[in-house]
This record gives sequence, C-alpha cells and structure tokens, in this order.
Amino acid sequence: MPAIITVTEENLDSEVYGASNAVLLDLWAPWCAPCRALAPILGKLAELGGESLTVAKMDVEKYPDAMTRFGVRGIPALLLFKDGKEISREVGTKTLTQLKEWMAQSDVELSEPAAPPADAALFGAFYGDPQLKQFFCDRLLAHALRGEIKSSNDSYWIEGSGTPGAAWVHSADPVVFERLTGLPVSFSKALEFIRPIKSAEFEPILHALKPGADLNNVPLRLMHSFLSEALFDWPGLLSESPLINDLRNEWLELCQRYLAGNALSERDCQDLVLRAKTLNNHEDPAVQRTANLISALSPPPMANNADGWTLVFRIARSLAFPVGQHHSNWTLEDRQTEKRRYDWFTEKQSQTASGEFSKEELQVCRKQWLSENEAYQLKEAVFLENELQGLKPIMDCMSGHLVTLVRGAPPFNPN
Repeated sequence: MPAIITVTEENLDSEVYGASNAVLLDLWAPWCAPCRALAPILGKLAELGGESLTVAKMDVEKYPDAMTRFGVRGIPALLLFKDGKEISREVGTKTLTQLKEWMAQSDVELSEPAAPPADAALFGAFYGDPQLKQFFCDRLLAHALRGEIKSSNDSYWIEGSGTPGAAWVHSADPVVFERLTGLPVSFSKALEFIRPIKSAEFEPILHALKPGADLNNVPLRLMHSFLSEALFDWPGLLSESPLINDLRNEWLELCQRYLAGNALSERDCQDLVLRAKTLNNHEDPAVQRTANLISALSPPPMANNADGWTLVFRIARSLAFPVGQHHSNWTLEDRQTEKRRYDWFTEKQSQTASGEFSKEELQVCRKQWLSENEAYQLKEAVFLENELQGLKPIMDCMSGHLVTLVRGAPPFNPN
C-alpha cells in the first residue's frame, strides 16, 4: 500500500511544488474529528493512486501558517496540485466515490480494483449464533446508556465514542464490521440513517434482529419505503417539478423488479440518472436532493459497498430535512431561506474593507438578519430544538420501517 507522506514546512517545496505527479494535500489537525474520519478514505485513495497521485498530509496544528498560506478557513481541506500549481480544492469529508469522481474530472488516473463479487449475503446475521448477538447487542446498549453513541454522516470510532455501527465493533472499518458481526456493512449505514442514540431507540431494532437472518436487501428496501411513504406527501413536497415525481415513481417500479430478482438494465438506470441530473441545480432543495438520491440508487450499490451506501444515506439524511420541514408546514420559501441566508452573509462579507468580518461587523449583520427574518428564525428554532425535533416524526416512521424489514428478513441460505 502506498504510504501517505507527511508534509512539513521543510519539505513542502520538494514534496508538493516540486512533485512530478499529482499531489492531493490534506490539511488536518489531530483534534479535528472529521479529519480523522476522512483518514482511512484517503488511505484507500492512496492505494488507487499508483504512480499518478501522491496523497500527502500537513498538520495545521504544528504548522498554523499553512492556513494563511493556502487561504483555508476550515478543515479538513483537500488541495490538488499538478506541476507545482494548485488546480482544485474541496473542503470537508468526502466519500471515496466523490474523491474518485473529483480525480477523474481533474484528469488524474487511478487504478481500479477487481470487480466485486455478486451481491449475495456472505454470512447470516451473527453467523447464526445467539450468544454472539447478545454480546454485540449488550455492548451497543452499554455505549448508548453512557451517551457514547453519536450521530454523523460518516462512520467513526474515536476515543470510546462513535456511530452505531462503529460502536458495535469498536472500529469504523467496514470489513471489521462485516467479519465480526456477519452483517452487511450497508446495514450499519441504514441504522445510522435513522439516527438512534438512546438505548430505547435501539431496543426494538435489536429485538427484531434474528441470528442467521439475511439482511442484504434491508437497506434497499428501507430506501424504497422512504421514497414511497405516504406520510411524507411526496407529490406535495415535489410539486415544483412534475419530472422528479415521475422519476421517483419510475425508480420505485424498477426497485420492486430488482427486489423480486430481476436484473436492472443498464439502459434503464442510465436514463434515470441522465434525467435526474437535469435537476441538480433546481431551486427547490427537495427536488434537487431527491434527484441526487435517485442517481445514487441507479443501480443500487451492492450490500458490501460501504462507500456506495455511505453516499446513499448521506443524501437521504439531507433529503430528510425538507421532508421534515414540509411535514411541519414549511413553504418552499422557508426551505430556500438557508441558502438565501448564506448568500446574504457572503455578500455582506465581500462588502467589508478587509473581505472578512470583524466581530463587531458580524454582530451588526446578525442583528440585521434576525430583525428582517424573525418569523423564519422562530420557525427554524422550533424545528432544531431538542435534538432536531422537526425530524422526529420522519425518523420515528423510518425506524418503524426498519424494525418491520429486519423482522421479515429471510434466513441466510449459503447456497
């Protein structure tokens, strides 16, 4: 496995500016949890880089001047260099799929691993062993009781706390999860989608989970339930675009055929993806995110594709917000206000003398925004209070679907 190199002030010129191949420089710090969650994904990218790409890391805690040098405000920050010049950058955590797409757009060639095996369950849940199930379930519930289960878009296990799937096996590595529990890694992503944190939220799911069950199709069935749930009023939510509601219904039909054992044609999936991409910049966040979810599910990732299901459930979680807002009687204008607020503050900042807010300037702008948008701020506060109470009806509904799907999962058939 190609090593990720460490960049310092001393070797920055030789390792980054003087490199003969492309260099992806990760600006990170040890105290940054998203940086640490991104680390194993960058390790996988380094494996694919070969002679075309070097992955490098620079600790901004040790070298704080790097933030100013590269004009970076937040970490993790990923800077891509070619021929000694920065050609592109991304900020925040990324999936391996997103990083690979970024490299392709930047003409950085990556090697691809061998094609994965057919999408059939490798093991039954907990290898059919009730005692193994009891051990792992007791461990998960103990972490929940101690408040050590966290909600995040990315699986992680850091200093005794993390996301549910990682807490089960004390590791964010999807291979470790599958080998220790016998469960497909996609199931851990499905569990994290519904945001369980407290022991009472885990207990119905764990009770429904039978040792020896085949859970390979549960995550996909959960997405089918999400996109077809009548409580969410999809036609009303997506009323700004008849096209997206048609695509949703077409995907639901394709998914049903796939779950019945019929192969999906490449043509059908490509057609859905191409039409969905025309909505990528739609003004309604619900339309845009539904289109992105359909694209990520056409075709559905295999059950052991951790990166594919991470992306699916990340999009689904972002889509759950407009679903919850619509359920709480938000208008389209309300749902667009978050972007409008971002654009408003960005414009105000650009008008400052330095291009950056001083504390006083930021305080004045906040006061002005609040005075001009008081009704929205009150609505948003109600939605966000008590650990996102506006999402609770949505997540409660999906948790019920997950319990039903887990309870109905067929036994593992090794043949």
